[in-house]
Amino acid sequence: MKKTLFCSGILLLFSATMALAQVKIPWQPGREFTFSTNFYVTAVGDTTSLTIAPENTSKYKFKTDPSATTLGLEIVTRSTSDSNDSYTLRIVDGSKQGSITVRGAIVPRPGGGGGGSPQETPFHVAMLQRLVSIFHTVPSGGTNLVAAAGSTNDLTAQVVLGNLQPAASGKVNWNAGSLGTFTANDVDLVSGSASTKFIASTGSVSGNITATGKNLKDLEGGTVPEVSTNLVVTVVKFELKEVTFSGSSFHAILQDNGSGAYPTPHWNTTTNYPVAYTRNTKLKATAKFQISPSSFTGNVKIKGDGPGSLDIPETTASPSGGFVTLPATEASGAFANTVDFLNKMVVNWKCSVDGGTTFCDAGASTNQVYVTLNNPTTANLFHTVVHLACANGHAVNSADATANTWALFAGPANVKTWDGGNLLRYYGGGFSGIPTDTAGLLQNGDGNCVAWMSLFMDSLAADGIASDRVWVRATGAGDSFLVKNWTYGTASYTNTPPYNWKLALPTAAYTMAPIPSGGVYGDLTSLATLHGQNTAPPSEKLFGNHRVARVGAVYYDPSYGVTYSDAADFQSKAVAGFAHDYGDSTSSSMILRIKQPTATVEIMLTLY
Repeated sequence: MKKTLFCSGILLLFSATMALAQVKIPWQPGREFTFSTNFYVTAVGDTTSLTIAPENTSKYKFKTDPSATTLGLEIVTRSTSDSNDSYTLRIVDGSKQGSITVRGAIVPRPGGGGGGSPQETPFHVAMLQRLVSIFHTVPSGGTNLVAAAGSTNDLTAQVVLGNLQPAASGKVNWNAGSLGTFTANDVDLVSGSASTKFIASTGSVSGNITATGKNLKDLEGGTVPEVSTNLVVTVVKFELKEVTFSGSSFHAILQDNGSGAYPTPHWNTTTNYPVAYTRNTKLKATAKFQISPSSFTGNVKIKGDGPGSLDIPETTASPSGGFVTLPATEASGAFANTVDFLNKMVVNWKCSVDGGTTFCDAGASTNQVYVTLNNPTTANLFHTVVHLACANGHAVNSADATANTWALFAGPANVKTWDGGNLLRYYGGGFSGIPTDTAGLLQNGDGNCVAWMSLFMDSLAADGIASDRVWVRATGAGDSFLVKNWTYGTASYTNTPPYNWKLALPTAAYTMAPIPSGGVYGDLTSLATLHGQNTAPPSEKLFGNHRVARVGAVYYDPSYGVTYSDAADFQSKAVAGFAHDYGDSTSSSMILRIKQPTATVEIMLTLY
């Protein structure tokens, strides 16, 4: 820096390791002059040299008052002569402006040609030495910045001259290196301040942000040297590792493979599991995050942004061992007041290290969430069961929920497991070893009518809907019934009317398996026109009894995807004939005699 004031008379030199200033003082007899100037240093302990001398020592000499006054300055050395007076000054108090006042007089040398009267001319020089400071203010109010990875942080730098006044003009330049970026690197000073936004790196890093004041001017337009300061920055990264759901209305879902409930956590970095809740209730979630650097121990605010109002509110947690865990925290809003299926409930998790001023992305969890009508009343809350209960959602009452679940069976709908990966069959094989309950049907992909009735009833019970078990039988003593459809050939018998047709099974056992060529069983031929679930036709169509479910006045037959209003309706839709054993069987074939249905209802439906 160089500041020069040109007059005539006396020369003042202000110098330091960084700068030089010159002031020329005129000499006019009988008039006292006062001059002042500023000199800036950038650190406590910097020294300034002050020399006062006549501009022309051959014409003038001068004398000064040795009793200089100082404020915030130390006079290190002082030497005087009739030609000059020199000081070495050092600033010792950065909280004050340093000042020194020198008083003296210009004296013409006898015969020196200075002209004028030999009268002394007094002068007064005031030198103000100011410490130039630049400092940051950060959102937390501290001297260091701890920023969450990827977060946006407000930074302000102030340039102050001697802690007395702001720099009048100039710029602040920021440099963050690998720590992150700025919305603006060079910002003009306004009232001594400049602001920018620091966008932290997405990784865990630490180092310094340097702010440099450049092109600085004081209020008098004087040049001020560049000054820099460092802000120590630690960028903290959070990585979601686990999420576990809970709550008073939480319902654990069983795995279809029979290995029990899905384990916790319900989400981790490699897998995720489904959960279930009752409608119009709130979930709770626990989340665990890994912290880098692991040494970070400051409080962390955690929140989760879920769909709709399913948000996890800001909650404070304390790190331990390089991890921070959100305790079980209830969502701010409830699930909709309807049956629902959130195939991908995504929660975007965020963490803050500055008390919630800024948040960074910490990862996202994705889970299937099933929302039931009421609390489930079945212990068989398998994944496929709850899927059949909720996937066709938005019911608000039992009637609608029953209709929506039945729609996934009706037709038949050829029911599959929850993921569509496995077909569930009704009598895909014969009677031998056929599963008879929900668990067996799901694990083996095949089941009899009891298994299919159980699957449907369990699906209703997942929504808290009650249903009845119904036993379907022929009214004739010892009679079985044939399920449609069959063609009748020429009758083999005439002595036991109306049981005139011969049904010859392929073995001596009561089973239609293995299916004979062309589906021919004696006088009757099995047709594939009445389908079961994923079977056309089912391998067994001759039964001593059948099982269905009843809800209200409607009988639901999930094995075939058909409903009945009463026994007559069942006989009309399902029965192709009635069978009776007259002792005609051989060692290689069970033989029964068949009669065709008539208008007389020979089916009974019994609750059990």
